[in-house]
Amino acid sequence: MNGFAILTTGPGEEPNRNVFKSLMHGVARIGWSWLPNLDLRELKRKRATRGLNKEERAAWQRSNIFLDRVSKGDLLFYRNQPEQGLVTIVKVTGDYEYHPSAPDFRSRRKCKRLKLALPLEEIPARLRRHLTIRGRLNEIHDPAAVESFYKMIMGKPADSKLGSGGAGSQRGGGAPKGGHTTSYLRPEKEVVVRQRHQSYEKSLNSFLIDRHIKAIFEQNHVDVAFVVNSHRFLGEIKVTNPPNAKDAFRMALGQLFEYRHLHFGGSAVPIMFLDHKLDRQRLALATQLGVAVVFDSKGKFALQNPEASAELVTIFPTFTR
Repeated sequence: MNGFAILTTGPGEEPNRNVFKSLMHGVARIGWSWLPNLDLRELKRKRATRGLNKEERAAWQRSNIFLDRVSKGDLLFYRNQPEQGLVTIVKVTGDYEYHPSAPDFRSRRKCKRLKLALPLEEIPARLRRHLTIRGRLNEIHDPAAVESFYKMIMGKPADSKLGSGGAGSQRGGGAPKGGHTTSYLRPEKEVVVRQRHQSYEKSLNSFLIDRHIKAIFEQNHVDVAFVVNSHRFLGEIKVTNPPNAKDAFRMALGQLFEYRHLHFGGSAVPIMFLDHKLDRQRLALATQLGVAVVFDSKGKFALQNPEASAELVTIFPTFTR
């Protein structure tokens, strides 16, 4: 099993939303394929016969490994997707394809989603260093680290030599068992977070009961799920300090998409339940991805982006600045 790091946007730039939407639908795409004549299969044939022009040569040099090196079963690490600092990981399931009528990112392969919106710092150090190399498409020259990481995220025994730091670290390994856990915290802070998380759940449950909504908490790792007028909702609760607001947002975003895919067939409306108002930039991202944002202030819950769900407007008061 090999791994490849793919960059679809530069540092500080707005991530390519179309690429992320394609990943959500099982299609992995790369850049340097913005013209109908940049099909890598055709470039390979032309290169072997009469040669390539300047534009074709640039596309081939930057992208040829997507044709010649990437294979079914390999992992693709999409950096800065769906936000700067996050990584989305997929597994290749199909052969190389080229869609000449698409506006851009025409080179593609079918894929299976494995991990969505994983913070870069949670990836083991031995593997993470390959994801910070400059370039739009790089092969990760450490197949053992790739396979160990794959086993880890799939819940299989991981290679103990994977390296320190990130998701491979044992930090927080002595945290209390049971309940909602956040393995990156020291045991004493884990207790505090769990207590605050449970308090949030209790307050939210009372809020929903008052509105005649029966919610299910902590099932299949989903913090909360409920149905209103045949509309299904799943929610992820994140209390902060620790973690900080930025990390809470990243974790909630990834978990919501993963749980919706695994347990709701991709059809439920995701809700991010926070203990603070979300900043404007991240709120815009959540809204664009169809994630509702609700924050709690002393037991009074408010919906920050009513455009995310008309149904939730009937449940939660809308926050006005």
